[in-house]
Amino acid sequence: MNKTLLLLTGWGSTHRVWDLIIPVLPASYHIINVIPPWLQNRQMTASLADLDDYVDALAATITAPVDVLSWSLGGLIALRLSQRHSASINKLILVSSTPKFVASDNHLAGIDYQWFSEFKHQFQQQPEQTLKRFQAMLVAGDQNGREALRQLRADVLTAEFDWAECNLGLALLERDLAQAYHDLARPCCHIHGRNDRVVNAQSVIAWTRQTANECILLDATGHVPQLSNPELLANHVNTFLRSAG
Repeated sequence: MNKTLLLLTGWGSTHRVWDLIIPVLPASYHIINVIPPWLQNRQMTASLADLDDYVDALAATITAPVDVLSWSLGGLIALRLSQRHSASINKLILVSSTPKFVASDNHLAGIDYQWFSEFKHQFQQQPEQTLKRFQAMLVAGDQNGREALRQLRADVLTAEFDWAECNLGLALLERDLAQAYHDLARPCCHIHGRNDRVVNAQSVIAWTRQTANECILLDATGHVPQLSNPELLANHVNTFLRSAG
């Protein structure tokens, strides 16, 4: 029987950010690419207004234990899913993700609180324009950033966003899932760009030093390695999925 790999995307993007990496994932895996709740064509009616309700609804779709490949905000969803439904998870991969994104009293978070507050305000006023600026930040510092940005923007052109649900996703970025992270009872691997401008790589290194979790850093890479260097990312993903544990 084939194993199953659950894909969870990040805020402001669609499930299609995985399109380039899916063909180079192990052929033995059945891929479930979850349509995020901030898209109008989402498959589940559950909302990020209650993260627990959302992960419970997601868990209800899982019929056998899965491996999880999550990106950015998707990592928070994956962590809470693992905490509430640990029997449903085999392995967890966090790409460009951290247990807490927004810095307040937590020095290990990745995003400055003042910057994030201004970003939230701008998004509420001008969601489409703010999303475009955010996409540029996603690819900053990446040697293949121009092509990744082109793909991000082409994808969004055909997407229909639920802006209210996008705002709930932003609120989720302020959640502290450190306890869920430390409660992990399954193998976990971080894969992170050294030049990530959204979540500083040093904050991710600091998190992994508190655990036995693996951390792989990608040179000359920003926040979206699945678009800027899909084959390299897939190589690391495949190695971890095939490892014992």
